[in-house]
Amino acid sequence: MIKSGVISLLCILPSIVAFLLVIQMSGNYDIAQAIWDSWHIIYNQPLSEVGHWNGTSISAIGWPSKWAVVLHVKSNFLSNYFNVASILVWMITFPVVYYISTNTLLAFRKNENDFKNQHKTALSSILIFQLVCLSPVFMVLSNDYSRIISYWIMSSFAFFLLIPIDKIASLFPVVLVNFVERINEMMTNMLQPSKTTLAFLMMFIGISGCGFTIEAGYVKSTMVYNILFVLSKPFIILGNYLSSLF
Repeated sequence: MIKSGVISLLCILPSIVAFLLVIQMSGNYDIAQAIWDSWHIIYNQPLSEVGHWNGTSISAIGWPSKWAVVLHVKSNFLSNYFNVASILVWMITFPVVYYISTNTLLAFRKNENDFKNQHKTALSSILIFQLVCLSPVFMVLSNDYSRIISYWIMSSFAFFLLIPIDKIASLFPVVLVNFVERINEMMTNMLQPSKTTLAFLMMFIGISGCGFTIEAGYVKSTMVYNILFVLSKPFIILGNYLSSLF
């Protein structure tokens, strides 16, 4: 247990050091302006001031740390639309995304040996570990959730597919593995994973792209909305055409 904990700590230590260095030397307005100017030169556009917002992610380099943290905390957890608090939606979204990610390979496997509980535990451990590592980004450093959740899921699956299963098991302390197994057991008891269950969740779960909105962010990011949106196009075009005749 101690050995696996030390190995895990050594594996994450470079990331921790890099993260602390980035916080300490996050940049300033002059660096943001220099990057902004270099882009204008490449695209042969007249130079302009990066400002506070118009440089999108680049302008954020010059933001004061305290101001940026407050902005993202309010945007991620304390905003509300149609009197629905964002923090409650994220408390539903994250467990559902985790549930889908850990059970899809299990439910859609062709043979029982393709994906066993051992594999599910390994994948779940990676997902939880990655979530903890990304928690500063999720909570106080960004509100671009569609991108961050994609990073979280895709990188976790990449690690799971590239690293041998026995190596993954040795990376994580027993405490984390036991915790993950209890979470998975609790979720399975609440909702048995099946193709139908997972397909239903995939159709109706949405992830607000940037910040939090019910209509533009959450609803419009669901698969069922996008299917209806595409199917509605011919009828909308026909309706607009008929309207133009009268």
